[in-house]
Amino acid sequence: MESNRVSIVFCLDPDDWHAHPSERVWGEPVPSEGRHLFRLLNSPFLVRGANFCDVVEANLGPDNDFHFARVVEYSGHSTYMILVPVESKDFTEIWKELEPLGCSYETTKVDTAMGLMTLYSLDVPESTNLPAAYAVLKRAHRQGKLLLQEGFAAVTRNKLRATRD
Repeated sequence: MESNRVSIVFCLDPDDWHAHPSERVWGEPVPSEGRHLFRLLNSPFLVRGANFCDVVEANLGPDNDFHFARVVEYSGHSTYMILVPVESKDFTEIWKELEPLGCSYETTKVDTAMGLMTLYSLDVPESTNLPAAYAVLKRAHRQGKLLLQEGFAAVTRNKLRATRD
């Protein structure tokens, strides 16, 4: 299966906080007639609107790279980007609450206007209690332990708001 992996290019706004023009996310081909469809194999760090296991359509560019066109099928996963200073131990504490809920994450270091930071891409599977996971993240954000950005939540904002109230 690994030999079938393809790197899919997602265009980003280089004027956004991360200053990256693009992000590459791994995908595996999904059989389709005349279209380039891929199931995403990892959670994006910077891309908003696509999640782990989503099926996306990509176009083959003149550079021979596949470039994201659109999400064809949402997987039900949700993604949150979490930023903390590299020396912070706060995520370890927060992770103790998120892991039992079924969440997983990937991590990298990014240089930002605030200095070197640890960036977590948190995956919340469809089977996870999303409002509970979100409550942990919002509480930590309010306490100043992390910066939080939603990549894409597989629930409407109204549903999420209703479960928090």
